[in-house]
Amino acid sequence: MTTLGEKAGGTSTDVFSDRLYNSRKAWVFLTKLNAFESLILAIRAFLTGQR
Repeated sequence: MTTLGEKAGGTSTDVFSDRLYNSRKAWVFLTKLNAFESLILAIRAFLTGQR
């Protein structure tokens, strides 16, 4: 798999920054997914507590 820096024929620092950017994107995505899951769990707990 080639990164953006490798495609542009850039230096290894470009490649490293691209990898860092991609991992940061994945981390943000996982964090949002986590927050969304806990929100659903909280709503579900609230609804079951109402009965």
